[in-house]
Amino acid sequence: LLNTGGLRVDSSSWGILLIIGVVHTGLLYLMLYSALQSLETNHVVILSFLYPLTALIFDVAVYGVRPDWLQLTGLALITIAVFCEKLQLFRPKAISA
Repeated sequence: LLNTGGLRVDSSSWGILLIIGVVHTGLLYLMLYSALQSLETNHVVILSFLYPLTALIFDVAVYGVRPDWLQLTGLALITIAVFCEKLQLFRPKAISA
């Protein structure tokens, strides 16, 4: 029996953790990367921006994590970047000859 800071983990717990890690993570990556092949590049970029944003919001909502000012700044920058991409604010204009 392994004692990890108040969390007691036995051999069956490690087996379940291994199954979750390999099966669920492997299944997630398989589904995610097969779906990304059918998306346009700008949609993939937006999704990659939204992933950390969603993770931090989930931490706040579920676990009561209080983000510091650096994380909040990151959230704001991610949100601004997604809106700029959706509104096509920084796309190069075609040069007419």
